[in-house]
Amino acid sequence: MESAGVALESGGAAAVELAVEAALDQGGHIAPCRNCAAPVIGNYCSACGQAADTHRRSVLHLLYDLVKDLASFDSRILRTARALFLEPGELAAAFREGRTQRYVPPVRLYLFVSLLFFLSLSVTDIAVVQLELTATLPAPAATGGAPDLASVGGPIFPNADVSVSSYFFTRTKTEKPNLSAQVRATLERDRDRLLKQTDPTSGRHLSRLLEVLMDEPAAINKVLMDWIPRVLFILLPGYALVLALFHWRRRKDYFFVDHLVFSLSVHSFVFLVLLIAIMLAQFFARSALPVITLGVIALYVVLAMKRFYRQGWGRTIWKFLLVSSVYGLFFLLPAVAAIFGLSLANL
Repeated sequence: MESAGVALESGGAAAVELAVEAALDQGGHIAPCRNCAAPVIGNYCSACGQAADTHRRSVLHLLYDLVKDLASFDSRILRTARALFLEPGELAAAFREGRTQRYVPPVRLYLFVSLLFFLSLSVTDIAVVQLELTATLPAPAATGGAPDLASVGGPIFPNADVSVSSYFFTRTKTEKPNLSAQVRATLERDRDRLLKQTDPTSGRHLSRLLEVLMDEPAAINKVLMDWIPRVLFILLPGYALVLALFHWRRRKDYFFVDHLVFSLSVHSFVFLVLLIAIMLAQFFARSALPVITLGVIALYVVLAMKRFYRQGWGRTIWKFLLVSSVYGLFFLLPAVAAIFGLSLANL
């Protein structure tokens, strides 16, 4: 093998020498590449692809290169967007089949779409979730019995009815909750009592949490925006792992990287669909949007799996249901719980 490699290398060098000699005999000019110093024969360097003519003296050529690069970049983005929305599974299939130049690379696409998602929420001032604290004092005739506070977990504050309302993907509320001075004083008094009756660490944290919610309902959103991208980097290979397990018999045809690229394309589509749904929710009724959004995502994944894995409809649908169940139970739900838990712990 080594002798064969040496022979090929010697043959390549000889071919280059012959080409250089032929070009010189015909009056050609051989110059070293400005990028890698290899001899340039023709318009481009055969070693690194650097153009022989860099157009340094022409502003028109500079503008031409700019327009050409932008047009090429735009066409690549448009082809990628079209494939992502109208051809489920095409991006992953193109990667597996080696057709990579037509589309934006899968990792770059995912990073761009996720950045667009979070940047759009930030610019439009839409919070992922807000927890708003509301509290009222019971009527004088009812002061003898402490109300059950299901939303807080029991009669923690016996002198005030406290509840926590959650709002998802709504405009950020900057105003403080409308709590009367009497209610605030009652909460302060009962908070001191709570600190004495419970574990000091958990009591202080609960007290701090309620204090933050009273002053800033959207405080948890800032921490969520930090944790969600981090957890998603665990969910991406997690989904690919589940796909690999359910296609174990085809492991010689589908490598783990193929499942990972499929996961990247699916999550990129989910980000875009969620962004569209969130924007529509600001102007239209919200009741049907979650169901429609989940239906669109489910249909897309089924079509993508059918195109990418090339199996029958029955096998594809069963694998979609099993993969979705395992992924949701062992990856998605624990990730959501961890995100909210870490976010509340960091308030």
